[in-house]
Amino acid sequence: MTRYFVRNILIAFLIIVAPLTDGILLGSPQEDISGIINTYARVNTIEAPDAVILDDVTGFSDGDTVLVIQMKGVSIYTTQSGLFGTTDGYLGQPGDYGVGFYEFIVIEQVETGPNRIIFRNNLVGYDAYDVEGFIQVVKVPSFESTVVSDKLTCPAWDSIAGTGGVLALIVNKKLELNADIDVTGKGFIGGTVTTMDGSPYMDPNYYYPESSTIPGRKGESLVSHRGGASEKLIIEDYAKGIGRFFSGGGGSTGE
Repeated sequence: MTRYFVRNILIAFLIIVAPLTDGILLGSPQEDISGIINTYARVNTIEAPDAVILDDVTGFSDGDTVLVIQMKGVSIYTTQSGLFGTTDGYLGQPGDYGVGFYEFIVIEQVETGPNRIIFRNNLVGYDAYDVEGFIQVVKVPSFESTVVSDKLTCPAWDSIAGTGGVLALIVNKKLELNADIDVTGKGFIGGTVTTMDGSPYMDPNYYYPESSTIPGRKGESLVSHRGGASEKLIIEDYAKGIGRFFSGGGGSTGE
């Protein structure tokens, strides 16, 4: 397994040029593709080294190759000071809990009742993953050769569902681009437009709750934990103010 820890890339776009199945590739020798080609589900529980419980197993089948990827997992300080938003690693403590871990793996069995997926092998990152860091399973189609005939894209990242923002495919021989591969704006959400009715110039706090109308809203980021430990961060408690969420921008403080 390869681990990436990326601060500023908000979208994962992956092309693997190697067959990961048992030599069986989908589609005709050259198949046209466009639109959204992946299926997504959030991991609710890592039940065993080779089994996970998803929120929904619709669209997944025995023998599918999937990408397991943790989207978040950085832990930050949440004090009303210049330390706000810095990773715990800033003071020598662990600063991330599984963020950026990913691996490709084959499904052995899908059990629809409990929404369980059993993998053919154990997850390499079993001991590293943290479900509070938004792990998703992405079904990855495989092709001998393929042509992008119209725009190829992915769903925008959904911080509520915990899915999207990733485009992945496997091509054994040739990938021909007759149209764009475009994932513009599909990553973490930036600071949104906010109506402000106060003037915090004299006391610009590093964070305000979502309900506050004084500051602007911060941009989303890799952050999902807080406080020097693997403790879930309630984003709504710190959603606004000048303190940035590690890699996400801080909110404005003007009228």
